[in-house]
Amino acid sequence: MDRRLGIVIQARVESTRLPGKALLRAGGRTLVEWVVRRAQQATVPTRVICALPDTPANDTLHQLCADLGTAVVRGSENDVLSRFLLACETHALTDAVRITGDCPLIDPGLIDRISARHLACQADLTANRVDEPGAFPRGMDVEVARVDLLREVAREPIPAHHREHVTLHLYENPSKYAIHLIAPAAAECRPELRLCVDQAEDLELVRAIVDHFGDRSDFSLLEIIAFLDASPTVAHLNDRFNSDPA
Repeated sequence: MDRRLGIVIQARVESTRLPGKALLRAGGRTLVEWVVRRAQQATVPTRVICALPDTPANDTLHQLCADLGTAVVRGSENDVLSRFLLACETHALTDAVRITGDCPLIDPGLIDRISARHLACQADLTANRVDEPGAFPRGMDVEVARVDLLREVAREPIPAHHREHVTLHLYENPSKYAIHLIAPAAAECRPELRLCVDQAEDLELVRAIVDHFGDRSDFSLLEIIAFLDASPTVAHLNDRFNSDPA
C-alpha cells in the first residue's frame, strides 16, 4: 500500500489560559505562522493541513493559514478527533503527523526523523518522549499515527476526553496498539525546558528566542538549547509552569 503522509496542525483562537494565543506575535509573526512555516520546512511529509474549528471566531485564523499556503479544513471545536480525521480524509492521508498550534518552535528536522521512523517501523503510533524524565523539551511534541486506526477509534463509544485529545485512546490501550516511542539524543534531552506557549511567560521566552535568531525561521532544537544555555535568565522565565499538564 502506498503511504501518504501529511502534517495536520490543530489550532484554534479560543484558547483559555492565554486567550487568542494563535494570533499573538513573536518576532513579527503570529504564533500560528511560526508553527506553519516550520512545519512546511519538513520534507518527509508531503503536505501541511491546518485543522481549525468551524466557529466564526476562527475565520481570521482560517484566512491567515490560507495566506501561508497551507490547506485548511474546518470541523468540530470540541470533537478534535473528528476534526483531525476530516483533515486526513479530505487529503487522503494514510498516516498523519499531529502538531499542535501551541508549539511555535517545532523542529522540522525532528518532524522528519519521527516521520521516517514511523514509516520504517510499521507502528500504529510513533512519537517522541516529552514531559517525563529523559525526554525532549515540552513544545517539541511530534506524533505520527495511522489514519485507519484513528478512524476505528472514532467509531467506538470512547469518552469525551479521548475525542478532545486525538491520540490518548491509543496511549491508554498499549496492549492493543503498537506504539513506538523515540528517546532524545543526549544533547536533546532537556525535559526541564518548556518551549510550548500556554502562558504569558511562555510567550515571553519564545519572543526572546526568535528575537535572538533574527530573520531566520530554520533554527534547530540544538540551536535553541545552545542559546538558552548561554542565556539562563531567558531559560528560566517560565519555570513555574513546568509541571503544568500539556
